[in-house]
Amino acid sequence: MRKTAPAATGRDIEFAWTPGLLVALAALCLAQLLETIDITVVNVALPALRAGLSFSAATLHWVITGYTVCFGGCLLLGGRLGDLLGHRRVFAYGTAVFALASLACALAGGAGEFVAARGVQGVAAGFVSPMTLALLAALFPEGRPRTVAVTVWGAATAVSGALGFVAGGLLVDGPGWRWIFAVNPVICGVVIAAVLRFVPASAPAARGRFDVVGAIVSTCAAGLLVYGVTQIGVRGGNSPDALVPLVLAALLLAYFVLHEARLAAHPLIPVRLFAVRTVAAANLAQFLISGAIYALFYLLSLQLQQTLGRNAVGTGLALVPFSLLLLVCAGSGPLVVRYIGFRGSIAAGGLLGAAGMLLLAHTVTAGDATRAVILPSLVVASGFALTFVPITVAAVTGVPSAQHGIASGLVNVTRTLGGAIGLAVIAAAASDRSDRLRGSGHTIGAALASGFRFGYQLCAVLPALAAVTALLLLRGEGRGRVRTPSPFPETAGPVSN
Repeated sequence: MRKTAPAATGRDIEFAWTPGLLVALAALCLAQLLETIDITVVNVALPALRAGLSFSAATLHWVITGYTVCFGGCLLLGGRLGDLLGHRRVFAYGTAVFALASLACALAGGAGEFVAARGVQGVAAGFVSPMTLALLAALFPEGRPRTVAVTVWGAATAVSGALGFVAGGLLVDGPGWRWIFAVNPVICGVVIAAVLRFVPASAPAARGRFDVVGAIVSTCAAGLLVYGVTQIGVRGGNSPDALVPLVLAALLLAYFVLHEARLAAHPLIPVRLFAVRTVAAANLAQFLISGAIYALFYLLSLQLQQTLGRNAVGTGLALVPFSLLLLVCAGSGPLVVRYIGFRGSIAAGGLLGAAGMLLLAHTVTAGDATRAVILPSLVVASGFALTFVPITVAAVTGVPSAQHGIASGLVNVTRTLGGAIGLAVIAAAASDRSDRLRGSGHTIGAALASGFRFGYQLCAVLPALAAVTALLLLRGEGRGRVRTPSPFPETAGPVSN
């Protein structure tokens, strides 16, 4: 498919953009878009899902959390399994499982069945998503071909938020929420056929074993933590339903650290990475900001429909400016970092994001969506956009080049698990505030407004803490010329197909 120069020159002799390569690139981007869009597409469907599957206000967030916890818990395991068994094979099987789980979501008759199917969807996505990048690395040589391919892949990921809101709204207000999931098997079938036809199979890239114990323990710990937090909002902090899962989560997390540091022959996460100050700061900031973003989308979707009277399509369209501004402003990240470094960029972005959250809390009773949601959310977007590139680059700064791949994967895990846990905490707190006020005689409108206000105030705390993290743990790193790191390990050699 491509020819490479002898090792003495290290240059590509020939590379041609064939129709087969274009189809393969489109299929891999479509697969990545499908895995990420399934996080945002359900936001506008939350009221319909609650009514159709009998979710309670306190458990509704599991529509998103059940997916993201399993997704984040399997990202590193999926990448390792692909190295051992072959990237194309893991991609094909993972996409097939995702299709079957999507069909189960579409056919679910109750909340429990639906959340279980969403969990399986998340597991499959955790195996597929790393394979899209690995297969791109195999197909496109370093230099301009790979840069173009990864840029297209990144653009597909970036637009998934806006596309998910619009597509979700159209499907919910059209044929119904079940079609959000019913269309996935068709798309997955097309993707699998294209990849099997145009992406050559290759031998496994590594030998050894994968850390199944670490993946299971970390995912179970995250799930128990999220469940325990939600039960605090439902039954109170002294309830066994809250305390038991929280204690079990703490024990599992402690064992996970011990397992990764001392017992695992091939650990998912080298614990020594966290001794690198920039890595620790970047992942903590990512965890906090992702928690705020996931919770923000959840609250905005419900507010637009429950208090502002928007239908699903109107809700999706109201959230599009937020996603587009994130995409546009994120490009300014490298320039900002060049002048004020990681520390200044993350701190400024976190504080601006926190200010936007407080503005949302202040305008929660405004009578129209523009003043209540759209304009304040743009302030949040402009702040969060400043943090994306600095966090990504800081996450591999100071890390040996041989570990850039695992460090990049780690920040993706932090992003998804931080979002899941932050959403669970804030959704439970906001729901509890509304329920208490309704129980004390307040009107539904006043109770909902107070719950949303409290939720946005809690959201503001997270990016503010991210700013404090940057100020305390980072120094002058990043000033000067900053390059966004490759998503592929630098030690990987050329792949022959």
